[in-house]
Amino acid sequence: ILAIAVGYTAFTLQLTLGRLGWSHFTTQSTLLPSNTVHAVLAGPGEQMILGTERGAVLWSPPEATDLPDRWTVYTTENSGLPNDRVLAVARDEMDHLWFGTEAGLARFDGVGWQVHRAGDMGLVGDRVYALDVDSEGRIWVGTGTGAAVYDGKMWTSFTAASSGLVEDRVLSLAVEPHPEGDRIWFGTQAGVSRFDTGTGAWVDLPDASAGGVTDLLLDSAGGLWAGTLGGGLGRWDGEAWTFYRTGDSEIPSKTVTVIAEAEPGVLWVGTAPAAEVGGMLSQFDGETWKVYARHNSGYSMAEPLAITQDEQGRWWIGTRTAGVAIVQTHR
Repeated sequence: ILAIAVGYTAFTLQLTLGRLGWSHFTTQSTLLPSNTVHAVLAGPGEQMILGTERGAVLWSPPEATDLPDRWTVYTTENSGLPNDRVLAVARDEMDHLWFGTEAGLARFDGVGWQVHRAGDMGLVGDRVYALDVDSEGRIWVGTGTGAAVYDGKMWTSFTAASSGLVEDRVLSLAVEPHPEGDRIWFGTQAGVSRFDTGTGAWVDLPDASAGGVTDLLLDSAGGLWAGTLGGGLGRWDGEAWTFYRTGDSEIPSKTVTVIAEAEPGVLWVGTAPAAEVGGMLSQFDGETWKVYARHNSGYSMAEPLAITQDEQGRWWIGTRTAGVAIVQTHR
């Protein structure tokens, strides 16, 4: 009985300590319009911008300790947003916000809205999966029917038929700054392509699709990481891929939904089981995996969809079913 009591006490202590520093935004406890949060982005000041299943959200902390958080929710009913399902968010050099939705792209300058449809971009499908901004302030867009870039005046489109893009369904983007012209990485349904804006050259990286490249990350050491739908976590070293899968590593699942750099050499990795509801949040230092579960953390075990860090050093994790988890943690 004593052994059971000691074991229970140790477990309870681990659970309590693990949950310290965790908080959650859900529809039940806040003004968040949906518990499905596809995108999270740090805005100017302490503002955070969220893309949800039911609109775009601008969140700010309270102006005083005795006041509530500040929430602004934009939907098709009260804004120029073309669709309530917001899948991607970006902020340009003028602090204008860009929202990629199920039915087109919208720019919000704080006062007015400007909508760009597929026809404006030179494409045929309106669903926007990914957004990024390059060193010259251009907006790059990944859609279900190709990619496009906007320089503030005109659009240029890229498809498999018209460029070196390996496949038209662009699920993720990453910008690699370069003095002679940024390199733009495209994660597609069929692998990874890279476009050199300085030379116009295209490069395709083979053997990285495995169902689609859900996320791309250029880390602080210059390495390229790819999350895939069934192929695990991949790292490109400039010559070949190294993959981390369930058969040869401790990664929780081969389906990787999102990746981010927690600190130099350490990644956040969001995964999801192939045919089940829920997901796992882990940190990976290149050798060992630390999984955040209910017994050692305050994580909800929902599927992670987006991860970013705010100005306070806290990490915001947008999930498919449990809103946003917020944590300030150290490995």
